[in-house]
Amino acid sequence: MSAVWTFFTVSNEDTQIAVCNTCKAEVMRGGCRVKSFNTTNLMSHLKNRHPEVHIQCQEANVASKQPKTITPAAAVGSTIQQALDQTKTFAKDSTEAKSITNKVMEMIAIDDQPLSIVEDRDFRQLIEHIEPRYSLPSRRYFSDVSENVVRTCYNIFDLAYFTDLS
Repeated sequence: MSAVWTFFTVSNEDTQIAVCNTCKAEVMRGGCRVKSFNTTNLMSHLKNRHPEVHIQCQEANVASKQPKTITPAAAVGSTIQQALDQTKTFAKDSTEAKSITNKVMEMIAIDDQPLSIVEDRDFRQLIEHIEPRYSLPSRRYFSDVSENVVRTCYNIFDLAYFTDLS
């Protein structure tokens, strides 16, 4: 958008007219339709009536067209490294992986799901969609390594279930 709009506002009564913020003069925007509106008349008004403001407007327009500064190579390198880090799979012993695995175990126990759910294609796709960096452990992992945790969750669920019934 042109910097000229810093010095003008569109008239509330007629969109074909812009009002100068400095002197409140009404200036035609050119044309009868929105597609034909332009800022030529507005710039001419500033040049003829407010030369100092016109200079400010020109400087602002030039500054807005200047190319953005190029990021130093070190910053680009760190950004690339951050992007690469976002694609690395979590280590199995990482806090993130352990947390997700615990939540999966909790869901299996509380929702009374079979351990084979971790082999279901759709479940694996869901997990991958939610967190692409997480590698879902095998069914064997959940049955062997996590048996105590799953059994504890089942016991808690059973206790809560039977308490609700009484």
